Amino acid sequence: MRAALFLAILPRWLTVCLSLVGAQAFAGYTSVPDGYVLLGIETSNRYLVAGGARFYIPPAQHSLYSGATTVALPQATINSYTQIPMDGTLIRQKGTAEIYVVVGQAYWWIPSPTELAYWDDWKVSVHGVWRPRA
Repeated sequence: MRAALFLAILPRWLTVCLSLVGAQAFAGYTSVPDGYVLLGIETSNRYLVAGGARFYIPPAQHSLYSGATTVALPQATINSYTQIPMDGTLIRQKGTAEIYVVVGQAYWWIPSPTELAYWDDWKVSVHGVWRPRA
């Protein structure tokens, strides 16, 4: 009886846990190098890799990354990669001056060149996205 009760509660408990932490909590970093573009085989979606994470590239901006090395993968594999870069990754969106650093899976704005100098050994630009030096 207790085993049957546990099995009846398990799907509800799993649903509650995944809704609280999100399925993205189980995502991993990609082994594809930063600056590469991931191409979804089934969907033709494209993603820029930075800090081990994937960043969606809208179709209107595909031409901006035409010179990048492209790796074709199943969309399910691409979806398994996280959208939050590794700690210490510096990010700057194309066409903007603001720079953010990832700390504790949060984006922190770097307000001044003085503060950016603190992260100086991390400054390597990859297609408008900053990443830590290896």
